[in-house]
Amino acid sequence: MSLAAPEPGRTAVALAPAPEPEPLPAPSTGPASRLPVLVVDDNPINLKVASGLVERAGCVVRQATSGPAAVEAVARESFSVVLMDCDMPDMDGLEATRRIVEQLGAAAPRIVALTAAGQSDEVAACLAAGMSEVLVKPVTLAQLMTVLGTSAPPVAPAAEGSTHSERT
Repeated sequence: MSLAAPEPGRTAVALAPAPEPEPLPAPSTGPASRLPVLVVDDNPINLKVASGLVERAGCVVRQATSGPAAVEAVARESFSVVLMDCDMPDMDGLEATRRIVEQLGAAAPRIVALTAAGQSDEVAACLAAGMSEVLVKPVTLAQLMTVLGTSAPPVAPAAEGSTHSERT
């Protein structure tokens, strides 16, 4: 294959072909299959990526874009797991977690921190707030499936008339 000379004022750059991406595993039919999961993130791209991974793991996904929306969603609907971004405006993930745990006590879902940092002081703050573990972004499907595979079945709805068809 020959390359034509670049136009005047332009530079020719030879690009190597992109490596083939690893094939994604088939959607889960294991313990995480069909678990209701709330994904909370104020960043629309992060929310889309995390929700896509959760769906790929075979779970039922609901979304919230803020701490207050997460607290409201958990009070209205039961979830097995909440994937909670730590750094959000108005009410961060730590405060949202504290409120959820305060309101629901032992009936609160597992709350897993999603954070861009992973320093020991932040991990300790997440655990102290009531989160069960911390995932550092970017999260892989394998990491997520490990977390979801250890989840208990969903708890009973927090309020009568809750529905799994609403999207927050």
